[in-house]
Amino acid sequence: MRPDDTIKTLRDWYQGQTPLTVNIVGDFAGHELFAIHGESLIRYCLTEAKVDLGECFQLLHAVHSVEKLLSELKRRDCNFDILFFRDHENLCVPQQAVSSTKGAKYRLTRRILIQHFIKSNLDFRILEFASFESSECKNYLSGHGVHFVLCDDGRTSSIDQATHLQHLLYKVLTSGRHVANINSITWKSSKVFMSLLSGKKDHPFGDTDLSPRDKHAVAFCRAYIEHCTSANEITEADLHRVGAFLLQIATLKYCSLQERTCVEVCKEDGIIQSQDHEFLHMFCAATQGLIEMPCEFNEQEGSEGDVPSGILEHAHALYNEAFRGRDPEVKQPFATLKSFKGSRPTPKAEKNLTALPFSHPVLEDFLKDVRIGESEEIQDPNAELVFEDLRH
Repeated sequence: MRPDDTIKTLRDWYQGQTPLTVNIVGDFAGHELFAIHGESLIRYCLTEAKVDLGECFQLLHAVHSVEKLLSELKRRDCNFDILFFRDHENLCVPQQAVSSTKGAKYRLTRRILIQHFIKSNLDFRILEFASFESSECKNYLSGHGVHFVLCDDGRTSSIDQATHLQHLLYKVLTSGRHVANINSITWKSSKVFMSLLSGKKDHPFGDTDLSPRDKHAVAFCRAYIEHCTSANEITEADLHRVGAFLLQIATLKYCSLQERTCVEVCKEDGIIQSQDHEFLHMFCAATQGLIEMPCEFNEQEGSEGDVPSGILEHAHALYNEAFRGRDPEVKQPFATLKSFKGSRPTPKAEKNLTALPFSHPVLEDFLKDVRIGESEEIQDPNAELVFEDLRH
């Protein structure tokens, strides 16, 4: 998928959202903690207050406009933290002024606001992270019950800034959290109305049914592809390594240990290339880091359908997901493999719900109306020999 197609997909995704207008104080959050995106806060306040940072450097006016909105939230007993991201510092700058002296004034205003709030005696926290995906931000979100995030949806921004802001909304929503739109804020006595999008953990641009093992394999392959392209052009051998690895992952899903036997085929020179060792080294390092993290990596997975054809279909799905957003040279990674439809389905475990015979003089009156199938007790005649004392 080309970058232009990704941007269009993102904008179409946001246009398809149906926000609800709610009172975040009484009907939704109450006194629960929520987060405010700092750059969105500055954008909104400076625009609403018509702060001039061009010819006139109205710094005090800018600080007052932000403090006024925060005081209105606190007056209604809202509980919030403000989160700034260093990779978003240009989002509080008008697009046409990003590389000009005026843009430098906006970035200075952002830094002054952060330091001003940090040094003030406030009952909310000011936090600055490298990015939304940084480990520090993830630790904060996982350690605090952030009910929703207040953001700007970029409706009054340029296409580039709107894309960045809507991408942030997408990341917040797919993390399972709600998003409130600061552009729609309305004050009514003690109430604060905003349009709200409900978050859920999904992925509108990819396969949502991938298991943790498959997701790890796809993520590793994408990282490996990035590593190859950063060094030089990706080679056919690199594509073959990725394809063979994903085929192995698909085989693990559909075949038992006894069904995975194969004949080892060596190359003509019998030597494994150094790039193969590098591939395995990167995979081992990435997997070690994954295992050390608390996750459901070893969950059981079922299988269904024809085994060989199912393997190829699943391998193709993983391959397409690994190369999503790219245009690999090899269009048919498994063209030399053939699937056949005559394979047997994977046997499913059957439950035996019969019970051993049971009788008791006290309980028989209570259980006389109960009718269940009985199975014969099967006892190994040699079982007692295990416990036979052979020392005498």
